[in-house]
Amino acid sequence: MSVCPCRSLDQNKLPFEECCQPFLEGKKGPSTAEALMRSRYTAYVVKNIHYIADTQVTVKDEVFDKEEALKWAESSEWLGLLVKIPKKVVSTTKRASLNLWPVIGTRKVELS
Repeated sequence: MSVCPCRSLDQNKLPFEECCQPFLEGKKGPSTAEALMRSRYTAYVVKNIHYIADTQVTVKDEVFDKEEALKWAESSEWLGLLVKIPKKVVSTTKRASLNLWPVIGTRKVELS
């Protein structure tokens, strides 16, 4: 059993089989935004671009290029995913905020 790529930097290291693998295989769907983002990070790491395309938000006049996404995934060094959940959420829309930073190569990329 290997540690799930989305958990490699966590204290709570879950096996891939118990974490993101069921999502990537279509056996179940992520129940939270965090689970979805973790599974999409893992999909890039294991180069499951079909999962990325299937969980992509459709934007008018934009086309998701699977070939380019695969090239990017293959050329990146995936070092881990940092998840920062705020202790207190202050929101007028009652939407929680979740900060995720995929660590790729030697630079930190912030998703917003």
